[in-house]
Amino acid sequence: MVMCHVENGEDILYSAQREVKEETGFDVKLIGTTGVYNFVSNTNNQVILFHFVGEVTGGSLNLEEDVISDSKWIKVNELVIFENKDLREPSVIKQIINNLLQERIYPISVYNEQLI
Repeated sequence: MVMCHVENGEDILYSAQREVKEETGFDVKLIGTTGVYNFVSNTNNQVILFHFVGEVTGGSLNLEEDVISDSKWIKVNELVIFENKDLREPSVIKQIINNLLQERIYPISVYNEQLI
C-alpha cells in the first residue's frame, strides 16, 4: 500500500498513479475504490485517506530506498493475520482489508474529473 500526498492543483487520481510510480516503479490503472477514510493519525494529524484499487500495467520494481526498505506481494486475506504493531494506522488498514475481503469495491467513476 502506497501512501501519498496530493500536490497543489493536482488531480487525486493522477496523484495516486504518480505516487505509485515514484515509490515502486510500477505503472497502474486505477479500477476502483473502497472509499474515503477520515481519521486522526497516530501522530495526531487529521487525515483524509482515499483508498484506490489498481492493476499493474507496466514498469518494474524500483523502490524509493529512503521511503521503502522492502516489498513483497501478498494476498489480501494474508493481511488479516498481521498484528496491529505491524500495520501503519491499524484501525484504518483493517477497515480497508475488510472492505476488500467483502468485495466492497466501488467503481472509479465515483470520482469526478478535476474541475479547472
